[in-house]
Amino acid sequence: MTASLDSMEVSSKRIAAENDLQEIIKKITDVLELDGDDEELNEIVNCLLENGRQSLTKYEESITPRIYKEIMIGYDNQLVLSLNKYFEKLFQALREYFRSNVFSSLKELKIRERKNLYESILDSVAEYGWLTDLKSVKDNLAQKSLKLLLEKLSSFYQRQQVQENDCLKATEMSLTPSEESTGN
Repeated sequence: MTASLDSMEVSSKRIAAENDLQEIIKKITDVLELDGDDEELNEIVNCLLENGRQSLTKYEESITPRIYKEIMIGYDNQLVLSLNKYFEKLFQALREYFRSNVFSSLKELKIRERKNLYESILDSVAEYGWLTDLKSVKDNLAQKSLKLLLEKLSSFYQRQQVQENDCLKATEMSLTPSEESTGN
């Protein structure tokens, strides 16, 4: 029952984080005063989120000159504030995504919590992903423990890749017409 409640709480936090991210993305679209179809708007916003503010030079013609000048100069405009909120929320969502696997790995490897070690490792994984070398906490772990932890985290990444590949294959198979429906 407790595991189920924990799972529900994590799911609830993920949904809230996703809603927050969508709200921030809408705010970014509003700040940019973008017109056009959803595909074009999504392309501009995704490029901005993936490559940063300077990537908007590619879309200068899609943004009014007044807004373009305002958002490209300085760091105290609405776009930069919205981007900061977006990345803060994204970081929080990533922390929640990685939390249970990181903490269970630490406990399984009998690495004790001290000086906020668990949270520091979680921050590092959320910032750099499963394959990080954990530079920020390297000095707080014995070499043996660090090596075991890196191996364990790497196994989560590999498992995640297998699951994504399986999901992709299943999607491709469902899109491929069956022999029965084609008459073969």
